[in-house]
Amino acid sequence: MNNSTKPNTTLRIDLNTIDYYKSKYDTNHAGCVIAVESFPFLREEALSSLDVKFTKHEWEFIEKAAHGKKMSVEDLTSRRRWEAELGDYYDKISSAITDGKEELTEKFKTIVLLIRGLSPMHRFVIREYLAGKSQEKLDIITK
Repeated sequence: MNNSTKPNTTLRIDLNTIDYYKSKYDTNHAGCVIAVESFPFLREEALSSLDVKFTKHEWEFIEKAAHGKKMSVEDLTSRRRWEAELGDYYDKISSAITDGKEELTEKFKTIVLLIRGLSPMHRFVIREYLAGKSQEKLDIITK
């Protein structure tokens, strides 16, 4: 599809994002077009190359930590925020148990290490799924 046949759309984005595009591209519009049109390809590549595998118990921990949380764009993209969310959930459940605390601590450490090994785009597609923003089925749980 050439530029003359592309439909128009309107986006509402914050001023920091507009300033970013203005500083990196000829125009704000040019930056937005590149970002919007390239995103599906980046996302699909991330999904097809996502090879991390969580155990069923690790994934349950991750899902429960994210349950009901409304995620901002920063939440979807920040590894540190994700780790903090997992840490908050770990603190909450570990303070309520006496047996199995060592096992829970090891599970938490393993999850954090797995997350640290993910690329930013891989983290994004997982967080996007956890936030309920994607209906994509993720094949990241071991049997």
